[in-house]
Amino acid sequence: HKIILCNAAKVPNDYFGSHILREPESIREALKDGLTQGGGTALPQIHVAKRFKVFLEDELDQISPNTVRLVAHPQKAWLPPLPRINDISVPAGGRILVAVGPAAGWEDPYELELLQQHGFQPVTLGERTLRTDVAMNALLALAHDRLSRA
Repeated sequence: HKIILCNAAKVPNDYFGSHILREPESIREALKDGLTQGGGTALPQIHVAKRFKVFLEDELDQISPNTVRLVAHPQKAWLPPLPRINDISVPAGGRILVAVGPAAGWEDPYELELLQQHGFQPVTLGERTLRTDVAMNALLALAHDRLSRA
């Protein structure tokens, strides 16, 4: 399991200067708290990518090869209907990588198009824009459910 923290256009400038990202032990403690609450035992690997385009073009395939790549985005009236995670085909034994944007959303259309060029399929949780932490929890639960049926 991996968590990739990647910069995006609408990420606040001071985000990667946060004390929690400068102090690996702070991240480890937060992850251990989450594992305890959720009944997990394996700490995920953390990868920090400060440059969005460079990450997609030069690092993504090495860090996360052979995954079903999804990008979460609110269903807007001007978009064609987006699928839900349960609608996505996942091979038996497959893995899912979900890209969740910052609270202000992906830079549309540039970041969404770039993600799609690198194999990310858009999925939605509905019309509302959710806070990143709320969206992440919902998407992870749905991804785990989808993998259990692969």
